[in-house]
Amino acid sequence: MLRLADYYQVVQLKQYVEQRMIQSLKKINMVAFYIAGDVYNAGEIREAAKQHIRNNLDWLRGRGDWRETFGDKKDLIIGIIFD
Repeated sequence: MLRLADYYQVVQLKQYVEQRMIQSLKKINMVAFYIAGDVYNAGEIREAAKQHIRNNLDWLRGRGDWRETFGDKKDLIIGIIFD
């Protein structure tokens, strides 16, 4: 839905989807939501997910595959650390 709302520039739908994503933000989906916020220009979920990642950085690092979860968006890791 976020992709479609961004593509068709349906502002109210995009805001609604972002709020629902924020409500369902968890450790297990925080990286995916952070990447989605970046890809689809969804600043609210991007910032909420980034803060959630920062708050749970030790948990994320404890996962052996944490770097791979960023896929081809590894540059976003820098934003988490230095923003």
